[in-house]
Amino acid sequence: MKTRSRSISTRSSPCTPRGRNRLRTVVARTKPGKPAPIIARRRPSKKPVVNTLRGLVREWREQNYPGASATSQLLLGYWFDRAHRVRGTALPGGEEKDTGRKPGATWSYVFIPQSATDAMAGGSWPDLTRACATALDAMVRENELEQVAPLFVMAAAQDRRANLPEFIDQATIDALPDAARKAVEEAILMFEFLRKREGTNLAPVFTPLLGAIDGAAKGLVAGKLQPLVPGLPQDQRAWFEPYLQGAGSKRPEDYKRLAQNMRKTLMFGSGLMPVGLLRDCLDYALNDSARYTGVFESVREAFRFQGRKKVWEEVNAIYDFRNKYVAPQEVELTDAKAAGIALARWIKGLRLLATAGTQSDGK
Repeated sequence: MKTRSRSISTRSSPCTPRGRNRLRTVVARTKPGKPAPIIARRRPSKKPVVNTLRGLVREWREQNYPGASATSQLLLGYWFDRAHRVRGTALPGGEEKDTGRKPGATWSYVFIPQSATDAMAGGSWPDLTRACATALDAMVRENELEQVAPLFVMAAAQDRRANLPEFIDQATIDALPDAARKAVEEAILMFEFLRKREGTNLAPVFTPLLGAIDGAAKGLVAGKLQPLVPGLPQDQRAWFEPYLQGAGSKRPEDYKRLAQNMRKTLMFGSGLMPVGLLRDCLDYALNDSARYTGVFESVREAFRFQGRKKVWEEVNAIYDFRNKYVAPQEVELTDAKAAGIALARWIKGLRLLATAGTQSDGK
């Protein structure tokens, strides 16, 4: 009898005794009566990006999952830090089918990180569970530690602050709104993780900040212009569609497109690329020679605040960097120093947008 040889990878879920990795490749037996050989390796993918992602995930796992949410911690605690009762299969008459274990017995999942398999002293199951105990305890006890030893947690947080990249100021981070601060902390963790890998594209560092930057830009535009929107529909149409008479620095189609984007942003909250909209508003208020009425006149007046030129310069720099390196990505960003400087500028830009426009009649 012939059998067909095939490869079966032991890809385990986080809740199985085999652990989180496909640490072995099992090849189906090729001869009757012979056991299937086990190859102690993980099959590499033919796609380079898959192998790169596996390496990044492995490093993230070995660092005890930096940035994991409280919900993830609770779920890990539920699955790995408590016993689960064995239930038999119910039969007629209230009896239970024999499942190989006594009904009411308990069992537990075993968390097996990659590093634990290398630290095993022997090849038995007890040796493996002992090697995994330390990593599991460090992961699921983090929330408990905050309650029973808050001073220790505070000291650890201060230590993380002391290890911030040299170009990032902690005072600037502390002054940000909560949502923006969390995005910044996530970006810094990603930067510290990727900068150690020579030749790695650092564009993902800026991904957590995209929403924060757009939110701050949208908030500034809405805060300046929304109170000036006319109340009646016919007045709103005239305000958003002024007569574009006279020469400006752009084509008439560009001004119409800008007015439409402002209308979508202010009336429906669905405008395109808020950071680009803010840049265009500041550019019109500062540099455009056109003197249009309606929404354009309001833009010129509303964006007369102290420090607006600095805001325009920073927003313009963030916008250009984003389009070149982040989204869409025209050029790969592999220079860690340049990425760090840009990251610091984005963080400072967030702070600047949060405080911009508090004083009027200035440049």
